[in-house]
Amino acid sequence: MKNKILNILCSLIAPVFVISLASCGEETHTFGELHSEVAPSFLNDGNIAYYECADCHKYFDINKKEVDSVIIPKYSSEISLKVNMAYKKDFTLVEESDTHLLWTITDIDLNRDDYILVVDKENKNTSRRYLADTSSNITNSGHVYNDVEGATITLVYTPNGLFLSISGKEELKVQFNYNSTLTEMTQSSSNMDLYEINNVRLKKDTIFNIIFLNGNYFTLGASNSNFRSYMDENNIMYLQCLTDGIYNISFNIGRRDIYIDLVEEIPHYTYYFHQFNYSGQNREMVEIEGSSEVLLEGFTLNDESYYYVLKINDKNTDESYSYGELDSDSKSLGETIDFEVTKMFKVNTYAKYDIYFNTETNEFRLVLIEEE
Repeated sequence: MKNKILNILCSLIAPVFVISLASCGEETHTFGELHSEVAPSFLNDGNIAYYECADCHKYFDINKKEVDSVIIPKYSSEISLKVNMAYKKDFTLVEESDTHLLWTITDIDLNRDDYILVVDKENKNTSRRYLADTSSNITNSGHVYNDVEGATITLVYTPNGLFLSISGKEELKVQFNYNSTLTEMTQSSSNMDLYEINNVRLKKDTIFNIIFLNGNYFTLGASNSNFRSYMDENNIMYLQCLTDGIYNISFNIGRRDIYIDLVEEIPHYTYYFHQFNYSGQNREMVEIEGSSEVLLEGFTLNDESYYYVLKINDKNTDESYSYGELDSDSKSLGETIDFEVTKMFKVNTYAKYDIYFNTETNEFRLVLIEEE
């Protein structure tokens, strides 16, 4: 009887034991849901897409082949910089915490249109995608848009992504005319891409351009009726002012666009030297850059004639004024004569003169060149 009961118990237990062994044999496992792939980061490990057997807790890849580990190690913090696909320099890790990492490269020279990649130090062909701070010399595509000497490259990783910026913006200068002094533009407080120079007095026909320290870069953005652009014989682009006035000028270093706003228009006058005794003898006087004077060089004055200057508004030829007052330094060379509402002057000596006219004081200054 006892043996019979034992045989019955064995017959009940044996099938269960066989099923348990079969569930984790070479042919069959109890797979649950597929665990999604998680990409690694600089802060955390990732994992492949995998299954886990509910019975033996072994791991299997997406094709249900057994693997020893599903972990993808976090990115190495040993990273380097490639410029134009060539190794350039290693980053230095300066800060590391549970929330962020910070690397820098200092004192590196970069040229406009260089292409930058962030790569693993161990495998310099593995690039790391980053978000570019486009206000700091780098585009989203990884191209440098400004020549920068001794630059500092900063790379920051947070759970929001990898961010790269390049400091060391070149100073921008605005140059009025070809040989004038360079005037520094300042960076806008509201837009890091913009450099500005405000309340600039530009006379009609003033020529200028925007330059970097290493050369000339300039493109005209929207059309502007107050200026025209042209190329000189050296293929350098300049702007010529068409309207006398006060201007605010800004330059976008990313797009290479210039923006010119007319703050106040100032009437522009052309000055003509006139010989009163003869009609049709008006001679245009030339403005002297950086001065309030206009000049007619090497003109012969007759001691029997009277002279004055016509000041004519370029936009309204009916608006004109005449002047003829000699300044104190020229009294020895001639005299001023009142002729109704017009002051004229005549010289004592028939000779060739350089004739200056001050547009602020309305006075002539005579320089005797040679006697006839």
